[in-house]
Amino acid sequence: MGTGAGRVNPKWEFEHYTAVVPTPESRKGIAAFPKQIRAAKPWLAELEQRVKANLSDKPLVLVWGTKDPVFRGILQHWETAFPQAAVIRLDTASPYLQEDEPERIAEAIANAYSPNNT
Repeated sequence: MGTGAGRVNPKWEFEHYTAVVPTPESRKGIAAFPKQIRAAKPWLAELEQRVKANLSDKPLVLVWGTKDPVFRGILQHWETAFPQAAVIRLDTASPYLQEDEPERIAEAIANAYSPNNT
C-alpha cells in the first residue's frame, strides 16, 4: 500500500490496517461498505443538513489530501458550506493523509485553535 507522499508504508504501518481483518470472512463488512454507503444517501443528506446547522458558526479546520482520487469536488462543497473554515490543502497527501502528513495536520489544528487565533 503506497501513499500520496511517494513513500511505501513500513510493514508495521501496513499491518495496522490488515491485522484487524486477517481473513476473507472478516473482510465481508469492508466489501459491503460501498453498497451500504450508497444506500444510506437519504440519511447522509439529512445528517449533512444537521452538521451544517450545528457547525455553521463554529471555527473549523478542513484538512484535505489533494491526491485523493475518489472524493474530487467534495472539498469545494465543504468550503461553500463552511466559508469560515480554515482550509489546509496537503498537496502530497492521499486519502491516508494521517500517514502522509501527520506533522502538518497536527500543526494546522494547533495553529487554528491556539489562544492567539480564538
